[in-house]
Amino acid sequence: MSLAVAAIKIAALRSLKGRTSAGDAVFDSAVEPFDALRDQGAPVIVIYCDSGKRQVTGRELFSAPQVIELSIDMFVAQAVTVDAGETEIRIPASDEGNEIYLRSLAYEVEKVFLAETTIWPELFRRLWFRTGPQDFCEWDRGAIADKGRRQALLRAVYKVEPIAEPIPGAEPVGVWADLLTNMEADVELADIARYWRQLIAGTVIPDWQQARVALGLTGIRGIGFGPIVDDPTPDDNAAPLVSATLAFPGGAFEANADSANDALGPQEP
Repeated sequence: MSLAVAAIKIAALRSLKGRTSAGDAVFDSAVEPFDALRDQGAPVIVIYCDSGKRQVTGRELFSAPQVIELSIDMFVAQAVTVDAGETEIRIPASDEGNEIYLRSLAYEVEKVFLAETTIWPELFRRLWFRTGPQDFCEWDRGAIADKGRRQALLRAVYKVEPIAEPIPGAEPVGVWADLLTNMEADVELADIARYWRQLIAGTVIPDWQQARVALGLTGIRGIGFGPIVDDPTPDDNAAPLVSATLAFPGGAFEANADSANDALGPQEP
């Protein structure tokens, strides 16, 4: 539903790809994960983000806190060879072996997300503002029937509150700027990065207009000063505007540093 959700999925996938014993068998929302199992061999990781909710005040959609369910599905269908330091060991494709391996793979996933210091795990943590107010993580260990066979799986569901959406008309800064830069350096993500950059800041608007967009306000005017308009010849030496009262149908709003920070929503720590 939002760029923040898409961004955290991209960061999660890029973080895990090639960084666990599943290797490159990490997929985004695979509709037929068992096809991936057959084609790539076990194990397989599939990342979903299919549900969430926003806590919206007024029309503040871009800054509204939201909680999403980031699901990590882990599948195994055959014996797995894993690195054990100076040697490799083979975990058999038995009920007990599958159980042990899936629990171990889940630990690998969380280790990458929270302990690795390479660029994509760092971006993932910066996009993850905090854990949602519900449960930290839900998990389900089960099996899915597939054409008469049964496949072992483990699903971990993280209740994640991502950072706020970028405000349209503002140049990306902070984690959004770093995310787009790293996406542009990735052949598979470069086109999406250019699309997002145009979507966010294709037309840059003044700060006060950005605040209006963040708050979801309609026609704004400065009380006592007449309508606010863009100055075609701005004075670079003019004192910055630090506070203003914004009037709109049905009420007024005091715009200052505190209210602006509130309007921006969750930002990276």
